[in-house]
Amino acid sequence: MNKFIRKNKYNLFLLAAIILVLTIIGYFAKSKIDDINMAKYENDIVILKGNGDEIKSYSIKELKNKGSAKKEVYINNGLEKIKIEGVSLEKLIGNLDYNLRERPIVSIEDTEGNSNRFPMSIALEVDRVYLVYKIDGNPVADYNPSYGTLVIIDTTSKSANSWITNVKTLNIQ
Repeated sequence: MNKFIRKNKYNLFLLAAIILVLTIIGYFAKSKIDDINMAKYENDIVILKGNGDEIKSYSIKELKNKGSAKKEVYINNGLEKIKIEGVSLEKLIGNLDYNLRERPIVSIEDTEGNSNRFPMSIALEVDRVYLVYKIDGNPVADYNPSYGTLVIIDTTSKSANSWITNVKTLNIQ
């Protein structure tokens, strides 16, 4: 074996270098493919309001740069695990220059005008509630078109029925 290694030292080094280069190229290719898949949704926005007045709006591209995180959550009553990618509401709302102490509720409005409410104590809990733009590595709209492009997910829930889909506005009340 030692004799084989000495004889083919150059070929083994070349093989290791090729494997390393192919791994690096594969990583960048996967990253580029993910960017191409998300490109058609990157201009969709979510609007943050305070008592009805617009404070800030974020596109999905800005949300990705804001500090996105990947997390695993359960669906189907805890039987199935999926990976989500999004921004924690605690990061999104907590960094605003806005008085949150007097605002106990976050009202979440979807594209159809329906509204759901979250207590601020739950929304600001660290790594609990996420504004999600990717599920299992795919844009939300590609994963399930009825979800729209943005979804609010409470990571402690065990069912997708509690998700707030088609999110367009977060109103701090």
